[in-house]
Amino acid sequence: MKGRNFADKIGGKPVVNAKRRVTLHISPKDAKTGASKDPGACAAAKAALREIPNCTMARVHLGRAYLFNERSDQWTRYKTSEALRSEIIAFDRGGTFEPGEYDLRPLSPSATKPRKKTFVSSDTNRSGKSTNKTKVPRKLHVVKGVRRRGANR
Repeated sequence: MKGRNFADKIGGKPVVNAKRRVTLHISPKDAKTGASKDPGACAAAKAALREIPNCTMARVHLGRAYLFNERSDQWTRYKTSEALRSEIIAFDRGGTFEPGEYDLRPLSPSATKPRKKTFVSSDTNRSGKSTNKTKVPRKLHVVKGVRRRGANR
């Protein structure tokens, strides 16, 4: 997709968007044995491998999770829930991962469309007509000290 960093393929295998929500039950063992800053070996990835039938590989990132289904020979893309994202950040920064239930959700239709990187700000005169248009770049916050975006693809 133009303008987005969505993967069309991972390791030569196709990526499709999820159609249903998945709930992961992250156990204390997953939290203890999961590797920080490693999307393929973190607590959430371990839970996915243990709980989801035919899932043989999992990569859980801050915003997206990718689960590989051995039977269909493709990756399925999910949106990482805010709760899971917060736990990943804490875990990758040296804290603990709180065991519990965390959702992986299908992407919303708006999340699958390209988004603009700038927006137009305009000044208006008394009649409401625009007098000046300037492009202002979007400022993005980058979370530091956590797993790299798109690592291990």
